[in-house]
Amino acid sequence: MVHCCFFDAEGCVSLSNKKYVNLEFYQANRLVLQDLKKFLSQLNIRTTKIVKRKGRKLFCLRITNEDGIQLFKKKIPLLHPKKIKKLFSYTKAP
Repeated sequence: MVHCCFFDAEGCVSLSNKKYVNLEFYQANRLVLQDLKKFLSQLNIRTTKIVKRKGRKLFCLRITNEDGIQLFKKKIPLLHPKKIKKLFSYTKAP
């Protein structure tokens, strides 16, 4: 298993349309997200394109598909208690 503190610090769990879970990573440095995208791809976790947030100096990378979210839960242990609780309360057990 790989430990990734990046999500604990720079990520969030959200619900789009109050029913679809998204894992989101925010970073001012686009290159950091490009490296993260490659890393997740090596774990067979599909992500969205990296997009610039309107009106902000931040870029965003998301995991929006259920398979990718389940793989993330399985392969990347989290430490942040609130994010762990939120992620597991919004998603099915693997």
